[in-house]
Amino acid sequence: MFELHTFADLNPLTSQQIRHEYGGKALGLYEAEQAQIEVPPVYLVGSNVHEAFMQQDPPDEIETFTELATQFVEENILFRALDGELFAVRSSSQDEDSSSKSFAGIFETRLNVPRDQLPEAIAYVWSSFLLEKAKSYQAKDHRMGVIIQPMIEAKFSGICFTRHPSPANVFENKQLIIEYAPVVGEKVVGGEVIPQRIIGSSDTISRASEHGWTDELLDAIFKLKKHVHHDADIEFVIDHQERFWLLQQRPISQIYNSNRLDLTGYTRHYKRILPPLDIELFIDGCCRYLPSYLELSIGLDEWMVMVSNNQGTQELWVHDILNQALVQGVSEKIKEDESYLDRIHRRYMHHFEQLQQAPPSDLFSWFEWITPLSAHYYVPMVIVEALHETILREIRSIDPQNAEHDLFELSTKGVRSLIDQLDHLLSALKDRPYEECADDLADIAHKFGFLNCRMPYDEPYSPKDLFDMISTAQMPPPPPPLDTTKYFSKPHLKKRLDDLREWIRIRNQEMECFYASYQRARPLIESTCDTLGITQKEFWQSPKSSLLQNQPNPLPAPTIFQSRGQTQVTDQVEVTYPQATSTEGLKGQTVYGKGKLKGKVHLLFSPDDFKTPPPRPCILVTGMTTPDFVPLLRKHYDAIITDEGGILCHAAIIAREIPIPSLVGTGIASDCLKDGMEIEIDFDRGIVLFD
Repeated sequence: MFELHTFADLNPLTSQQIRHEYGGKALGLYEAEQAQIEVPPVYLVGSNVHEAFMQQDPPDEIETFTELATQFVEENILFRALDGELFAVRSSSQDEDSSSKSFAGIFETRLNVPRDQLPEAIAYVWSSFLLEKAKSYQAKDHRMGVIIQPMIEAKFSGICFTRHPSPANVFENKQLIIEYAPVVGEKVVGGEVIPQRIIGSSDTISRASEHGWTDELLDAIFKLKKHVHHDADIEFVIDHQERFWLLQQRPISQIYNSNRLDLTGYTRHYKRILPPLDIELFIDGCCRYLPSYLELSIGLDEWMVMVSNNQGTQELWVHDILNQALVQGVSEKIKEDESYLDRIHRRYMHHFEQLQQAPPSDLFSWFEWITPLSAHYYVPMVIVEALHETILREIRSIDPQNAEHDLFELSTKGVRSLIDQLDHLLSALKDRPYEECADDLADIAHKFGFLNCRMPYDEPYSPKDLFDMISTAQMPPPPPPLDTTKYFSKPHLKKRLDDLREWIRIRNQEMECFYASYQRARPLIESTCDTLGITQKEFWQSPKSSLLQNQPNPLPAPTIFQSRGQTQVTDQVEVTYPQATSTEGLKGQTVYGKGKLKGKVHLLFSPDDFKTPPPRPCILVTGMTTPDFVPLLRKHYDAIITDEGGILCHAAIIAREIPIPSLVGTGIASDCLKDGMEIEIDFDRGIVLFD
C-alpha cells in the first residue's frame, strides 16, 4: 500500500532526491515553502507509484490506460488524510520545471476534483505521456509524481516572471513582469484571456500599484530569489480576502534581451508634473546624461513602471524621478568626497554654456538638442535635496525642533531670484518712466521672463510686464538674524551650506533654461502652426488627427516626439485594436522574434482540424495557441499570431523554447486575416500589415 506524503517527508532529502522521487514541480513548491512563502497544503504521490504501475506493462490506448491506472490508484492509495472538498491534481515529472525545459502545458492538470474522483484524476495526469504534444516535446517515458492541493477560490490569478523573458526595449531587460486577471489561473496561463500587465522594478511597482497584494507578491519574490538564486516563473492566486498564495515556481527557461529604446507605443502618464516632452526623449536624456552628470549608475528600472489593462491600452508611468535611491546616492558621494560637488558644478556650468549657444535651425535638430537638457534640468533638484538631507541629518541632533526651519532660512538667505532682482532695482526704477529703465529690465526679462512660461505656448514676461510689476511690488521684511554658530562650527558644514545656497541659485535661475529652450523653438513651431492653420496651444494640446483636420480638440497630455527619424505631434500614442474591416494593421505583443517576416496566413483553431497549410513561409493564425499545437508548430509553421493570451502564457513560453516568432493578444487577427492572405509581421513594432 502506497502513502500520500507531505513536505515534512521531504526534509531529509536533497534537491536531487526530491526531483527524482517527487518531480520538479514538487521541488519548486518545497523550495517556496522553505523560503517561508504562502503555499496551499500539498499532498504528494511519489513517482514510485507511477513506476509500479508502468511495470505492469499498461496499454498505449489512453482510455484503457486511464481505466487501469484508476483501478491501480484506488487499490493502493488512501485519501482519508486530505483536508478539503475540491482539489487540484497536477503533474510533477522528473524533468518538469527545470532550467532547460519548462514543460509548460505539456502534461495534464485537473481542477475542482471531488475526493472520490481523485484516482481517475491521477490516472488522467499519468496518461499525459501518451499524448502527441508530450512526445514531440521530447518527454521521456520516465517516472512522474503527482501533486494534490485543495482548491482556492480566486479573486485574481496570475503569473509573474522575476525577469522579463522577451523585452521589447532596453527598459524591460531586467524588469519583472506580472500578468493577472479576475479568473482562475489556468485561463491566464493557457492564454484564454488578455490579462492586465505590470512591468517594472519591485520598488517601483510597490509604489505604483493600486493592489495591496502586489506587496505580498514582491515580498515572496525577494524571499524566493534569496533562497534559490535564480530568476523564477511564478504562478499565483489571490483569494477573496486579498491573501497571496503561490501555486508554482520554476526557473525561467529562456530569456532574450533587447537593445532598443523605443517607448512611443505607450500612453504617457506622469507621477510628477513635467513639461510636455516626449517620453522617449525624456527617458533617453536622463538615461544617457543624468548618470554621467552625477557619477552614479542609475537605471530606468529605478523610477519607471509600465501598466497594461485588459483592453490593451498601455501606460508608462514616470514615478518619482527624484527618488530616494538617487538622492541617497548623491548624499553618500557628498559625504565621502570633498571635491565631488566642485566637479559637478564645473561640469554643469560647462554644459550650461553649451546650451546657451545659438538654437538649432530646424525642428528635428531642436528635438535632438533638447534631449540632454531633460537630464540637465534635474541635476540641481537632486543636489539640493541631497545637500538638504545631509546637512539636516547633522544639525537636527543639535536642535531637533527648529533645525529644519532654520536651515531653510539660512540656505535661502541671499539667494538671488526674480524678486531679489526687482528689490535691487526697486529704489532706482520706481517713479521713473519706462523708457529710462527699459534696458535694465530687458536683462532681467531675458533671464527671468520665462518664469511665467510653464507651458510652451504661454507668453513669457516682457520688460514692460516687469515694469508694471515694480509699481505694485511688496518686498517681504527681512527674516530675523539667526545664530549660526550652534549649527555650523564645523568647516565641512559651512561648505555644505555655501554649496546649498549656490545650487538653490542655480535651481532658481540657470535651470530655467529648460523653459527658455521652448522659447527658442517658438519660431520653428510657429511656422509649423502657420502651415497647419492652428494656434501654438492647439499644437501642444491637440491630438495629431485633430491637428491635421484643423479641428482643435484640447486634451490633457500633450507631447511632441521624434521617432525613427520622424518628428510628430500628438496627444498620446495608445495601443488600440482596429475594427475588423481595417487594413491599417493589427497590434499585438511580440513573444519572440525580430525584424520582419512575410508569409501566407493559415487559419486554424484546433489541431484536430489541421489540413495541408499553404507553402512556406506559413503563418499560423488562431484564437489562442495551446501546447496541443506543438507538434504542428515544429513541422509546418514559421510564425504564430493569436487573438488572445499574454506574453507569459503557456503558448508564449513554448514559442520561446521552440523557438518560433510569435505575436499574441492582437484581439481580432482571426477576424481580419483570411486563409491564404499575404501578410507582413513587424516583430520589432508588434504590428501585422496587410492589404
